[in-house]
Amino acid sequence: MPYHDHKIPSRRVPFLKPWTALYIAGADSAPQDAYVSGNEAEIRDRLSYAGFSFLHLPELLESIPSQVLDYLFPLQDGFDLPSVYAHIRQTARLGDQAGWLYKRGRNVFFHKISEDASGLILPDLETLFPTGKESRHVLLKMRAITEASLPIGGEFYDEAGYEGGLPPLERCLMDERTAAILDEIDRITREFDISLEDLELLLGYRVRLSHIQISRGGRIFLSDFDREVRMNQLSKAVYFLYLRHPEGIRFKEVADHRQELLELYLGITGRGEQDGIERTIDRLVDPFGNELNVCASRIKAAFRNVVSDRVSRFYCLEGAAGEIKKVPLDRDLVIWEN
Repeated sequence: MPYHDHKIPSRRVPFLKPWTALYIAGADSAPQDAYVSGNEAEIRDRLSYAGFSFLHLPELLESIPSQVLDYLFPLQDGFDLPSVYAHIRQTARLGDQAGWLYKRGRNVFFHKISEDASGLILPDLETLFPTGKESRHVLLKMRAITEASLPIGGEFYDEAGYEGGLPPLERCLMDERTAAILDEIDRITREFDISLEDLELLLGYRVRLSHIQISRGGRIFLSDFDREVRMNQLSKAVYFLYLRHPEGIRFKEVADHRQELLELYLGITGRGEQDGIERTIDRLVDPFGNELNVCASRIKAAFRNVVSDRVSRFYCLEGAAGEIKKVPLDRDLVIWEN
C-alpha cells in the first residue's frame, strides 16, 4: 500500500462495495476532475484489469431520469454533484482534497491525488492497483474469496427473489408508468451494481414521509408529496380498518371486525344494494378465502404506484403470514377529514 494512502473505517462509507473505486472531487479540484472525466475509459480499463469496478458519480447521476428521481426521492429537488462530493468527504472525513476512495476486500482506503493532475493520476493508479501478472493474479484471487463470503442478492430483490420486491400479482397491478420506472431502476441498479439503500447513503438522502390525508369521500392523498393513492373501494375499506387499529389485526381475526368493516365500506360506496354489499364483506372476512390477501396486494401496489418501496413500506400492511398485520406509520401523520 503506498505511503500516502490511509485506511478509512468501512462504517463511514457503507455504500462502497468490495473491489470498487470511487473518484472523489475536492473542494477545489477542477484540473483533477477534468482529467478523470477526460480519461474515464482508460481509467476504467486499468481498474478492470486490476479487478476493480469504477463507480463514476457524474455518470451515475446523469443516468437517472427525472421521473425516477421524483419517484425515489420525494421532496428532493435533484442532487447537486459538488454537494454530493462534499457529503462523502464529510462522512468519510477525507478533508477537502481530491482522491480515490477504494475498497480492497473488506478494507477501505483513500488515495490523495496531487494538485498537478496531468500525467499523475494514471501512474498513481498503476501503483495503487498493481498490473503485473503476479499482482493481478493475487488481487483477482482475493476478490473471488471476498465475494464468495458476501451475502447474495441485492436491494431490488426481496427475500423470495421477486424482481422489484414485488410478487407477480402485485407487479401486474402496477400502472404502466410505474412499471416503466421500476424497469429503469432495475437497469440502474444492475448497471452500476448498487442497491437503492446504498444509493441513498451515497447521495446523503434520508427517507422522508408524508402525512396521509383521508377525504370525507374516501380519497387517499400523500399530501406533502401532492400525490393521490388510488385503489378500489374494498381495498380502501380494509386499509381504513387497519389505519384505525394501530395495534394490528391478524387476518383470521378480521371477521371479529365485520360490522366496522361493513360501515367503512358503506361510507365509501354509499348505500347500495344491501344484500350484495353484505355478501362482499362476508367473502372478505371468510377465513378460508383469499380476498384479504388480494386486498393487501392491491394496497401495496397502489402505494408503489406513487412512491418507492423505501417509502411505501411505512404505509402498507406489514406482518408475516399468520401473524399480526399492521400499518407501521406513525398515526400523528394520519389526517381524517370530518
